[in-house]
Amino acid sequence: GLFSSNDWSLLVNRILEDTTVLPEGQGSSKLSTLLDQRHVPYRQGHAMTTTKAKAAETTTTTTTTTKESTSQKQSKFNQLRATLIRQKAAVPTQSLRHTLEEAGYIDAVAPIHRTALKNEIWRQTTSLRHGLTNIIHPPVQLMRHYYGEEIAFYFAWMGVLTQWLLVPAVIGLGAYVYRWYRDDTIMTDEYTPFYGILT
Repeated sequence: GLFSSNDWSLLVNRILEDTTVLPEGQGSSKLSTLLDQRHVPYRQGHAMTTTKAKAAETTTTTTTTTKESTSQKQSKFNQLRATLIRQKAAVPTQSLRHTLEEAGYIDAVAPIHRTALKNEIWRQTTSLRHGLTNIIHPPVQLMRHYYGEEIAFYFAWMGVLTQWLLVPAVIGLGAYVYRWYRDDTIMTDEYTPFYGILT
């Protein structure tokens, strides 16, 4: 795939962080209406006041004054509603992630485990069928799809490093066995400088 599990979670987290409930200057949106219906606060530092609640208060106020005509009541109602929408648009809203976390809809945005892929990485890494080649050549592409490119690059680098260090390790092991066979120490073995140059 194009994205690893980690990349997907970072992408979703970024989208939720960058999305505000109301775009700047708007009085309402589908998302704000939905959150208002569920009584979820989304204004920064302000208690949630819904347009419907204010409209209900306005309706009760206008019905008590019976002397005004219906058109005057409607005009006052529309003016008050427009004022409320302007005031509502002036108050900044929180990010969608912060709003959903405070309301208890989400705890955190994290990648989920893809069990089949994780088990396949484990099987290929620990399989004894190929001997030491699993250490030198880990399943980098599977790791990339599961953990992301940074982790896969680390394991690819460790494989190359291990491959290059095998030659000095074999020479050092041979030197150690030869030194042990002759009952020499590092100080008394005349070949110690050459081992150092080779390894």
